[in-house]
Amino acid sequence: MATAMNTPDQVHSLSQTPRIPTNHSITPSSLHTVYEVDRCVTWIQTSQLSRVALQFPDYLLADAPGVCRAIQASLGQEVFILGDTSYGECCVDEVAASHLAADGVIHFGHTCLTPTQSLPVMYVYTKKECDYESLVQEVRERWREE
Repeated sequence: MATAMNTPDQVHSLSQTPRIPTNHSITPSSLHTVYEVDRCVTWIQTSQLSRVALQFPDYLLADAPGVCRAIQASLGQEVFILGDTSYGECCVDEVAASHLAADGVIHFGHTCLTPTQSLPVMYVYTKKECDYESLVQEVRERWREE
């Protein structure tokens, strides 16, 4: 069955949005690495931006307040979260950012990389955490010589 305003051939593409459990939240100690906080701060400073919007897809919203606090603490200025995007999660919501007088957007998560028209954008794809010890153990168990 097609969803509202979509034809049946478009519905398949809607299912490609990453599905991460809603209880997903990273540890405070890895937040800087996963969301590349230092890179965000450097981009804001280098670009001389004063009102930056942080855009998160729904599946990363649980971490948004922590990321926002970390960027503000490192930067010494306020940034804000776009909590309800007008389009798909992968598109930069320039309309919402413009309504809030943003002069730049940091887009987190998966993206379609559609060029923006009026605002500079930095993309942060996020870095997944990996328990190295568990990974090595799993590989050894699965591919051990018999």
